[in-house]
Amino acid sequence: MKPYFQRGAALSALLALVVGGGCKVGSDYRRPNASAQLNETYTQVESEGVQQQVGADVSSWWSQINDPVLSQLTQEALSGNLTLREAMFRIQSARAALGSTNANLLPQFAQDGGYAFQSFGGNTQNVFSTATSMSWEIDVFGRLQRSIEAATADMEVQRELYRDAYVILVGDVAQTYVDARSYQEQIRVAKWNIKIQELTEKFVKDNVDAGSMSHLDLSRARGPLNVTDASLDALQTQYQQALNRLSILVGQAPGHVDELMYLSNDDIDEMSAKELEGQLEALLREITDMESKVAGSGASEEEIRAEIESKRLEILTAWLEETLPTLTPKTPEEILVGIPADLLRRRPDVRAAEQRIIAQNARVGVAVADLYPMFSLSGSFGLEADTFSNMFDGDSIAAGVGPAFRWNILNFGKYRFNIEAQRFVQEELIATYRQTILEAAEDVDNALVMYVKENNRNHKLQRANADYLYALLLANFRRTSGADNIQPVLEAQAGLLTSQLQYVQCKTNQSGSVIRLYRALGGDWDAQGSAASVATTAQNPNAEWERQRAESAARLAERGERYAHVSLEEPEPAPQPEPIVENADFEIAEDVELEASPELAEPSFATTEEAYADEAILIAE
Repeated sequence: MKPYFQRGAALSALLALVVGGGCKVGSDYRRPNASAQLNETYTQVESEGVQQQVGADVSSWWSQINDPVLSQLTQEALSGNLTLREAMFRIQSARAALGSTNANLLPQFAQDGGYAFQSFGGNTQNVFSTATSMSWEIDVFGRLQRSIEAATADMEVQRELYRDAYVILVGDVAQTYVDARSYQEQIRVAKWNIKIQELTEKFVKDNVDAGSMSHLDLSRARGPLNVTDASLDALQTQYQQALNRLSILVGQAPGHVDELMYLSNDDIDEMSAKELEGQLEALLREITDMESKVAGSGASEEEIRAEIESKRLEILTAWLEETLPTLTPKTPEEILVGIPADLLRRRPDVRAAEQRIIAQNARVGVAVADLYPMFSLSGSFGLEADTFSNMFDGDSIAAGVGPAFRWNILNFGKYRFNIEAQRFVQEELIATYRQTILEAAEDVDNALVMYVKENNRNHKLQRANADYLYALLLANFRRTSGADNIQPVLEAQAGLLTSQLQYVQCKTNQSGSVIRLYRALGGDWDAQGSAASVATTAQNPNAEWERQRAESAARLAERGERYAHVSLEEPEPAPQPEPIVENADFEIAEDVELEASPELAEPSFATTEEAYADEAILIAE
């Protein structure tokens, strides 16, 4: 009985070791101190429109834009995008690999069976056999536990990469949508300027036919018109490419979103030259009426000048917004950011980089465990007989069980070199992790700088649009009043077109900066708010556009009727303060002397006959 008692005690000790578990060699994971390399705040947090708050929730930023079409496109992309689906399948694959690694902690069973015909010196024999074998590795030094840690971290990497793909997808949909709306707005700006340029071209052509202007003037008027008309083709190409990209992002073929993005009832195409000329005339009447009222207020000249400038800017800006409404999504007036250290928990790519370090740290532990003995418990139970009917007799049973171990004791440094290799890989991943954090902070700062500067640029371009529009109104008034020099009109038209296109691009950059900031901070989509917006817009995505156009048309018509009685006269320049000259030993000449100076006289314009003569000379040369 004593040998049996000894075998039982050995098996009991082995089972206790299995149940209680062994130790885990290698070092446990410790997060690198990466926050020390970050600043305490971002460089632009003191700027207007940017507010910092520790632990700020930035997940609902984009819902503040409140664009129902964008919300609908985002929901379609999240449910149909194939790139996001690929990332989901990678998570499933990593989860299956983790399950396979976990199974190594349990006994592994295998069933064998077979038949053999044997012959020995003329004697033949049939052999029927079947056996069940078992092998169970006892994880004394934590090799299997470290492998599970690595597989778990690998799965977490794929989860973070899925979240990263999610954030990138929402950002790509938003940016492409903003680009598409920007192209639509630029197309409308170009069409509106073409209408204005056609007015000038028709005016010059009528005067050429009447003999009061030359063909040179006609060519100068037609050139900008043709250039603007040609730019429409490039803008329409870019617009269609943006629509195709949106269709692919939502997981559909090109053309899927075209109807959703289409703007119905675009009044610019239907606007006549007479109608546009009437709107411009009504606007000039409104400004003239305002200036006469302010001038009669009894205030000082300086106060009158400042008030006229302010109200003129307000009238012109409002008129442009009504005539050419903004199509790009409006950005929030204030954005909330956290501190740079928040990036460690919010950015999916930063978290994925950390999970790679965790996985590699576990693999270092696996490599260290190779230096220690590996224990296992194996056993078998089988049946073997010369006939199939005898297989279930007591004499045909064969069984065995017992422990085993394996220890790599002589390998000439093979496993130690492997440990060093795994540790260097871990150091490489730590460096990558630190670099990812720095690039994340750079992304946030770049987006904030863009947001702040584009806001400043927006205000300046608004003023530029108003100045060029006012210059165009005055130049057109002079033209219709009999002036034969179209150069001021052409310059005002060119300046207004350039300024308006830059203004649209500036608004696009503003929206793009918020998108970049959202991506840089690792924000999520407010799915609940988006779903509500989709529900209200799914039937008619152009409802807001049609309402906006109807209101603008009504306001423009009301403005024309309200100021129809105001007589148009060229506005006199605002009085300028007299210059103060201190310690001067010279006298300023009288106005009569200045008028008498030939070099300061008003420039004279060539007559029609002289202009044609000049053309004839040029052609002859």
